[in-house]
Amino acid sequence: MMVLDTSTVSTMTSLVVVTAGIVFVFETLLREDHSVSRIWSLGFITGIISSVSYTIWAMDTSAWWAVAIGNASFVASAGFMWLGCRRFNDKPLRISGGVVAFLIVTTLVATLVAGEDGGPWAGAPVMYAGLTILPGAAAFETVTGALVRIRISVALTVVFVAEAAFYGTRAAVLLVVGEDSTAFLTWWGTLPASVLTIVLTVVAVVVTSMLRAERTGLRGRRAVTAPRMLDNALDTPSFLRLLDRSLQRMREQTTNDDRMAVISVRLEMLNAIAIAFGGREASKLRTSVRSAARLAAPVQAWVGIDGEDALLIATTVRTSDQANALASRIGTSISTSLQETGVTLAPEVRLGVAISDGDTDAMGLASSARQARPEIGASDGAGSHSPDGPPMFRP
Repeated sequence: MMVLDTSTVSTMTSLVVVTAGIVFVFETLLREDHSVSRIWSLGFITGIISSVSYTIWAMDTSAWWAVAIGNASFVASAGFMWLGCRRFNDKPLRISGGVVAFLIVTTLVATLVAGEDGGPWAGAPVMYAGLTILPGAAAFETVTGALVRIRISVALTVVFVAEAAFYGTRAAVLLVVGEDSTAFLTWWGTLPASVLTIVLTVVAVVVTSMLRAERTGLRGRRAVTAPRMLDNALDTPSFLRLLDRSLQRMREQTTNDDRMAVISVRLEMLNAIAIAFGGREASKLRTSVRSAARLAAPVQAWVGIDGEDALLIATTVRTSDQANALASRIGTSISTSLQETGVTLAPEVRLGVAISDGDTDAMGLASSARQARPEIGASDGAGSHSPDGPPMFRP
């Protein structure tokens, strides 16, 4: 039967930890990943430092300082894994980071105080306390918040529970029977600890990599579905999503007499104005029109950007006359705003109105508004209707 000495076991453990850690850290650097991955990367880096330090001591027992570095790094590794889980769940790190720092410093000081005479178990009780508390806290974190909704996180829970249980028991056995006990060396000595470290490291790397990919996917999906604002207005995809949801609700509420109206506001000749008078003049006009449209629109209406020189405004109405009156009010507001800007040449503003029916979708309703020729009267002097196109408002 082959018996492995401490040097060989430490080297094998170090090789596995270093390889796994480098893979995770390298992938994090390539992906320019989020803060969770960076914190977990620190956990793997400190784990690498710990393994290398123990290997140095195993090969040269006079290098007692390597034990101090290894112990402190080991606790730091568990601490960063916990902090990464907290960040995954979007929890603050100030207090928890202070706890981790305290346990690292305490472990380092305890090991240094023991000095060369402490041997391989210098500062061990304090380190084991940290390796019980931090993985235990990390295990709790994996069954709360966002992590609990991801099935693969169960494997990470098992990793942390196994680590906390092993080192908690190891600390108790060490204090009760001592470091030279046959029972301690056989079941809680370097060899079983190294085997456990190898297994847990491999599982942790695989699971954290999968969790990182899952978090990136969740963030991506949230980015797709969450409304985005541009210059205090919704971007086009966000506007159309909200409009589509409202149309769907209206189709479900058969007793509701409300209809959805979309008003298209488009600036004509703005590019020519930008060429003639400069981009600043065109930007001033664009801002003025958007502000006026938002002010004239109902409070509950959505205003969305429809390309660089157009807006879409959605709101509920009961009749087409109500929608046309709203479009006329918006046109009047824009016309007044353009007059007040004092620009040399103002653009023409074309308005179009479309009203939903039972089968309208958001894209079709917006397209109809862009092409519509609503009957907006000019009796108030605000604008005039062109028979060949949508109504035009001139300041």
